[in-house]
Amino acid sequence: WETDNLVFGRTLNPWNPARIAGGSSGGEAAALATGLTPLGLGSDVGGSIRQPAHCCGVAGLKPTHGRVPLTGHWPDTLQRAMHVGPLARSVRDLGLALRVLAGPDGRDPYALPVPLSELPSASSALPPWRVGLSPAGGAGLVDPQVERVVEAAAKRLSELGCRVEPARIPALDDNDWNVLTMALYAAEAGAFFERIVAGRHAELHPALRRRLAFRVESLGEYVTALGEWERLRHEVAEAFTRYDLLLTPCSPLPAHEHGLVELTVRGTVVPARHALRATLPWDVTGSPALALAFGWSDDGLPISVQLVGRHFDEAAVLRAGLALEAASEVIGKRPRP
Repeated sequence: WETDNLVFGRTLNPWNPARIAGGSSGGEAAALATGLTPLGLGSDVGGSIRQPAHCCGVAGLKPTHGRVPLTGHWPDTLQRAMHVGPLARSVRDLGLALRVLAGPDGRDPYALPVPLSELPSASSALPPWRVGLSPAGGAGLVDPQVERVVEAAAKRLSELGCRVEPARIPALDDNDWNVLTMALYAAEAGAFFERIVAGRHAELHPALRRRLAFRVESLGEYVTALGEWERLRHEVAEAFTRYDLLLTPCSPLPAHEHGLVELTVRGTVVPARHALRATLPWDVTGSPALALAFGWSDDGLPISVQLVGRHFDEAAVLRAGLALEAASEVIGKRPRP
């Protein structure tokens, strides 16, 4: 959730250098926000496309799992939940990038030959879609500033003719996907990284040392987490029989200060990885999810909302994103030098 390493140092948020740029694609998002590059590429197993987009005020798309091949991606682990997708300064540019990235390459067994629907234009009116509003989106505690921006996005979609109503998905709302994915990811990726590190833990960044030190206590803990993974996939699929899209926060709070191991949200102290609780669930479901900057925090930091769609329906996610982008207070603006 922060881009920092011992070789190149810390990536600063272009809106406020005292705040994080998100991670792990924080450098790409910061470069986009400042106009250094027109397009970026990131990978996402917990929020590493969407979290930097949220922190830096750009747009980021995590496509459906299997839409974009993972060939050449490192680390070569957690492929059932790993995604590759674009970051850009506009939803239109995300659509253009997806056209280039999408489709099987014959080498990634997860990449599926599902045709990409025609991507919408900015002038397309929205159909009267059913939009499920999840104010917490699996994040548990959410900062009031984030809630305000999500509510504004819901209001705008209603004004555009969508039917927005509260959505409850028990496996999303009743679980802490920070905790569950730590069990899943540690069990499945731990041995991979142990081989790579090969006893050189002292050379790692402290944040990575803490992450690799996590251990699953028992096989039962891992099996329980797997069961919740399957329950969430089934319940989200069922939810999309009622809704065309879901609207959620992208992060439970605006970009926070550097180097924190704990955060305070609504007066409660939580682990710093709490910042990923709104993005993590959609990695395990494989759903397409768009991070779109839509409003501002009280101290001038961008805040994104998240649009989630049915598998392989990136066209609907991008179409709704284009409509919201036209009313965004952030998209199109750049931080001061």
